[in-house]
Amino acid sequence: MFPLPMKRRLTLMGKGAQTTMSNRYNDELEEMVDAVGLAKVLDMLSDIAYEKAEHIRANWQDRDTACVWRKAGNCVYKSQMEVEGLMQPAS
Repeated sequence: MFPLPMKRRLTLMGKGAQTTMSNRYNDELEEMVDAVGLAKVLDMLSDIAYEKAEHIRANWQDRDTACVWRKAGNCVYKSQMEVEGLMQPAS
């Protein structure tokens, strides 16, 4: 896998603890993307969404919310497939 080129770090506009927390999460997420690649992070996120869907369906019997999480997992998975296609070296 080839990591995406680093453009510029996004800066959040705002004040207070919420901005500081968001910046911290952005930094941590960026470190993870740098460490394992964007496609792998998307893969992990889609797995989390699918696991949440199954947990909600099995433990809360809330099919509507489970369906939302499953659809979110599908969207993230499709994004992962697109990113993987972009990351393939030109032949």
